Amino acid sequence: MEFVYPQRREGGRAAQRSVAVGTRGMVSSSQYLATMAGARILRKGGNAIDAAVAMVGTLTVVEPHSVGIGGDAFALIYLAKEQRLVGMNGSGRSPYRATIEWFTEHGMREIPERGIYSVTVPGALHGWGEALERYGTLPFADVFEDAISYAEEGFPVTEVIAGEWRHMEAVLRSDGAAAKTYLIDGKAPAPGSRLCNPDRPGWGGGLLWRRDPRRDSPVLVEPRRPAHRERLHRSRDHVGGAPLHRLPHLHRL
Repeated sequence: MEFVYPQRREGGRAAQRSVAVGTRGMVSSSQYLATMAGARILRKGGNAIDAAVAMVGTLTVVEPHSVGIGGDAFALIYLAKEQRLVGMNGSGRSPYRATIEWFTEHGMREIPERGIYSVTVPGALHGWGEALERYGTLPFADVFEDAISYAEEGFPVTEVIAGEWRHMEAVLRSDGAAAKTYLIDGKAPAPGSRLCNPDRPGWGGGLLWRRDPRRDSPVLVEPRRPAHRERLHRSRDHVGGAPLHRLPHLHRL
């Protein structure tokens, strides 16, 4: 595949910037403050794992509708010194008390689409911690420094994120805790506005209790490496990636 890069700014092109290049490391995310957090970690001497967790931690603050500590985390981690690939499944399991009997006793025939009763044990947070403990090099306090700073001191909301925030304004307003956490005077933050969230709540409530985190831990595996023409017909997890039976064909991309 050949890429043709423009040598000057041209009105007919959507992209007007040069390709980012570097010699001492590179990070990338969907929000510039998170990307800066990852770059700061690399400059501080951290490795790729430290930088990745720093970025995702910052995204929970500056782009909360895309990333949250109550979600799941999946990762492919390459250990260069060992030339080994590790797969991490940080999908949260259902709470210990989330039984069919509990839901039927409380008049529910299905798990609600939204609300605290649809929340799983926070697999993402546990996964980030496991990755840092096993493969990171910096203390937790250093890795989450930017995320904590933006939550306590505030950050400027960018226009695309503000638009996506506004799209969910009515949903957030329907829940008191969500409205207090994510809205300003009952409205989504406008582009360029400064949002502070020092009281951002941690996980808890609903069916979650102290026993759940103790029995929940990320699964670390060595990913399957199929031959190009081998076909795998079943996949345990389809979240956020290609089914395994398509992996042999990805070499063509």
